[in-house]
Amino acid sequence: MLQPSRDGLGPRCRAKRRDRWRATPAGSAAAAVRRRLGRPAPVPDGQLSIPKEHLHMPELRLTCLDEHHAAAVIAEATRPGDLHHTVRQDGAVVVISYFDARYALDVAEWAGGYGHTTDSDAARLISQL
Repeated sequence: MLQPSRDGLGPRCRAKRRDRWRATPAGSAAAAVRRRLGRPAPVPDGQLSIPKEHLHMPELRLTCLDEHHAAAVIAEATRPGDLHHTVRQDGAVVVISYFDARYALDVAEWAGGYGHTTDSDAARLISQL
């Protein structure tokens, strides 16, 4: 039995939204970065057991339309228990700390696709990856 989606949209409506997003400059930039990064490599056992304080985690800042839109991005992008990919809110700005650049790309692509940030802000973050 199919589970209803969290956003309440059916699969066809999500596909239309995704296609509209990919037609924007930020969406096409996100697709190009995703192709360049390729598939993630398999992680050997124990590789990610290094404490976070010993790793340099790059951070990017994504400017949202306002604090409510930033809170929506935080709610969607938070991964409970994941120490290597985190997001936090600083007013209308979402600060993304990541180990794998695909996480920051996913957050920026989702925020741009759902209208929480402008296309130019999403494209600026994507171009920094």
